[in-house]
Formats: sequence, structure tokens, C-alpha cells
Amino acid sequence: MNACLTDGGLQRVELDQASKLAEASAFFRNQDYELVIADLNLPDTEGLETFFKVKELAKDAAIVVMTGMDDFDLAARAVRAGAQDYLVKGDLPPQRVRQSVSKALERQVHLKSLSSEAVDLRKKNSSLRELVQIDPLTGMFNRRGFQRALSRPGQAPQLFHSACAMQIGLDDFKTVNDLYGYSSGTEALKEIGHRIRKQLRAGDIAARIGGDEFLVFMPATHLGAARELAERVRRAVVGTSLPGDFKVTASVGVSGLPKRPCTIDEIMERTHRALRMSKGAGKNRVALSGDMPGSDLGPDGAGPVRSPFFCLQSGRLAGFSFEFPDWMANADPGDPADLPGERQVLELIHTAVERGEGLECHLHLSHTQLLQLRPEQLPKLAPSEDGLHRLRFAIQEIPMSPIPPGLLDAVHRLQSAGWAFALHGLDLGPHSWASLIMLEPAVVTLKPDLVTGAWADHRRLRGLVRLSRAVTSLGAYMVAGGVESSEDLKVMKVLGVPYGWGALMIGDQP
Repeated sequence: MNACLTDGGLQRVELDQASKLAEASAFFRNQDYELVIADLNLPDTEGLETFFKVKELAKDAAIVVMTGMDDFDLAARAVRAGAQDYLVKGDLPPQRVRQSVSKALERQVHLKSLSSEAVDLRKKNSSLRELVQIDPLTGMFNRRGFQRALSRPGQAPQLFHSACAMQIGLDDFKTVNDLYGYSSGTEALKEIGHRIRKQLRAGDIAARIGGDEFLVFMPATHLGAARELAERVRRAVVGTSLPGDFKVTASVGVSGLPKRPCTIDEIMERTHRALRMSKGAGKNRVALSGDMPGSDLGPDGAGPVRSPFFCLQSGRLAGFSFEFPDWMANADPGDPADLPGERQVLELIHTAVERGEGLECHLHLSHTQLLQLRPEQLPKLAPSEDGLHRLRFAIQEIPMSPIPPGLLDAVHRLQSAGWAFALHGLDLGPHSWASLIMLEPAVVTLKPDLVTGAWADHRRLRGLVRLSRAVTSLGAYMVAGGVESSEDLKVMKVLGVPYGWGALMIGDQP
């Protein structure tokens, strides 16, 4: 075989010979070969199996197989499986051997070239796929990329188990291009895209869906947490600087999503309704749309917003908090025309109670709404003992000292009639402590920024311990807003906080 190869132009041939595959394996471990001539029938292996073993050992080498006179079928199968050529034992004229080896080496070089080109082509195709899915200005997804991100195999149902979305529309952004030129508008959009992405959490999916509009999908997020995130995004956008005196502002619409996979068009339809509400209410604000069962504003956009909270120990749904539309909560008590009628307030409260699904209900009232209520109205709102037992009227901490006597008297009068109160939005400030002591609530809701990350802030932790002791001494219990991580959850459990909510979506735990 050595003479066949060296005669006739293949002078620089280094030939290693092995009588068994096991012996050849040692050669392959220590040397890279350009060509392997493999007898398919060896003492320790035979047939097509020999070819596959050799191919595995010498992945980059050209392979020529050798068979007996009556094994043409075996040789043909080896060639179909990837061998470059075959030789027949007993019929090995030097010219035929040299021709077979030369052609095999040429084919292998050609195959390596094609393989390299295929790799380059795959890389280019991958880059092209990325280009058609990414908005080049902001680095976010475009509409196509957003839809593909939602449709990744095997994850869509989990993504939509409890999800919300927000649509962000820049206010009067056309003015930027008109006043400062398109280059300034382009730079502003780049900056705004960066600011939005910086506020988002791992797992959120963001896209630029139009000239000055953005869409964000928030998996495992209830409406309360989505609203907080939307407000952070809005404030971040407002901080964008531009030449002259123009201030960028953003209107944001937030909507809950059904517990099934949605297309981008469905998500945009839901969030766009909320965005229209934000624009119509004066722009530069966050508006909520009532589209998620269990977190909504009602069919006409005027009903109470319902958001769930959960048992921190079991992760099960424990109840709902209800908040009323801004036009009611911000009514001016000095303008009788601006105040909602007593009947309207009672109807909204009764609606919230009916939608409580037999769980604990926290009804958030403004101080103006509270002053309108009288003890004799209680049977209309919670006609059963069970309804009364699970009803809590939540009022915000009172940011003044001393507490207005009229408000304090109203709370004590209603408490005496059997109404239970939840003091909402407490932190470690002096007004929170004063409200806690004077109003003696049955429930205390902690501000999210007091809870989130408290495990890493020893000063805040000490304050939470003191607050927990004070609440317990009043016979009350706490609800933690802003449980964003497993560390936050552990701290709340140690403090004995029974209920909470946050981006961690503890309600989804088994």
C-alpha cells in the first residue's frame, strides 16, 4: 500500500498501519489524519459498524473503505453513509489506489469548504432574523420580535398565567421634530427607549410598536404591581432632556390580560383602551383598563379597581383590595358640584363587596367619601354577618397633625357600629405613627418601598420590627405591598405578616 501511494506523485506520504481498530484508536488520539483507508472486516469489528467507528474517531479525515470481492453492496452502503470511495481487496493496481486517494482528498476539501460556508450562512441568517425582529433605534423588539417572544415553544401558557401589559405613548412628540428637527427626535427616542428598558424587570418583554409608542408585557404581575411599574416608567420618561424648554411626558395605559396566550394585536387593543383613558384625562399619567378577571375597572371604566392579595405562608388567594376612580378619590370637598352623590358612593361600595368572591375585601375610600358614610348604611352594604366580617374600609394615612377632629370622630363612630378599618400606605414617618395610634385600625398595609429590599437595609428592618410590634399590640395585622423577591418574602414571614402582594406573584406558588 505504501508503494502504491508513493509511486506516481504522492511522494510525501506518511503512512501508519494498524491491524485492529483498538490499535488504530491510539493513533487517532495522538495524530490528526487527512486520510484513512479502512478495511471493513477487522479482528475486533466488521461490516458497516467499522466505518461508523472510524468516522467517529477521525471526524475530519477523508475515508476510503476496503471490502472483499463479494462485498460491493457493503461498499456502496459505506459510500452512501459518507465514505469518499472504496477499494476492493485483491484488485489494487497502484494507479487505482492513487486515483481513489486523490479524489477522496479533493472531495473532503470540498466538503469542508461547503461546511464552512454553511456555518457562515447560518450566522448570516441568524443576524438577518435578529434584524427583522429588533428595532434598530432603541434595541427593543419590534412588533414581529415581540410576537415571537410571546410564542416561544412551551412557555406561552406559563407567561400568561397572571400577566399584565402597558402601552406607553409620548405626549405631543411630533412637536419635538417640528421644533428641534428629526435628529433631535431620534436621539430623544433612543434615550427614552434606554430609560424604559432600565426600569423593567428580568422577564418583561418590551417593544417599540410605532414612532413614539412602546408596549411592555409583564408576566406574573398583578394589576397593582403593574401600575407601580408603569408609574416608574412614566417618571423615567419625563426625565428625558431636550434642547430648549420642551419637556417630554408620557401617557401610560395598563391592562390585565386573560389567562391564555394572546397575540400582540389583542394586547395592543386592551392596552390602547387604557392609553386613550390616560390621554383623555389630561396626559402624563397612568390609567388602568378593566380587562383582567379579578383586576378591573368594570365595563364602563368607572367601577372600582380590584387587585388580589395573597397568604404569604401558603401562596393562596386571600382577598381583594378595591380602589375607586381618580375622579372620586380626588373630589374637591369645597366644591359640592364635584362631589359624588351618596347613592353613587354606596353603589360602588356594594359592587365591590359583591365582587369579593367571599374573600376578605379592603375598600379604599378617600377621606371625603368616608365623611359621607353613616352607621345606618352598613346593612345596605354588607347585609350578612359574613359580609361584615370580611369587610375592611381602607383609608390612607393622614398626612397632617393633629388629625382633623371631624375625620377622627367619623372613624370612631363607624368603628363603634361594627365597621373595621384598614390603614393604607404606612411607612416609618411620624404621620404614619400618629395615624396608627389615633385610628386603631384592624389592618395595616405597608408601602411597597418600605417592604421591597428591606432585607438589605438594617435601619429599615429595625423600623419594621418596631412597627410590627406596635401593630400587634393593637390586635391588628399587616399586609405587605411590594413583595418583589424571595428575600422580601422571608422577612415578611419572620415579622409574622400574614398577607401581601408584589411582582413575586406568591399567589402562583403551589
